[in-house]
Formats: sequence, structure tokens, C-alpha cells
Amino acid sequence: LLFEVSKTFRISCFILRIIDGGTQNAKHLKTSTTYLKKKMKENY
Repeated sequence: LLFEVSKTFRISCFILRIIDGGTQNAKHLKTSTTYLKKKMKENY
């Protein structure tokens, strides 16, 4: 039983890390796209 619980816990932690990483990447992507748009406006 304890093994099963720890396995489930590890899996949920793993999933949470993936979700968290996804949100971080999304934020980063958003900032870089806005930055690129600003740069393009300056150039043209």
C-alpha cells in the first residue's frame, strides 16, 4: 500500500512539474514575441 501511495505521489509531482514548466515556457514565449514585435516596429 505504501509503495502504491508513493508511486502515485511521484507521478502527480511529475505531472505538476510538467504543467508548471509549460506555464513558464508560455510566459517566456509571450515575452519574447512581444519583444520581437517591438523590435520589428522599430526597424520598419
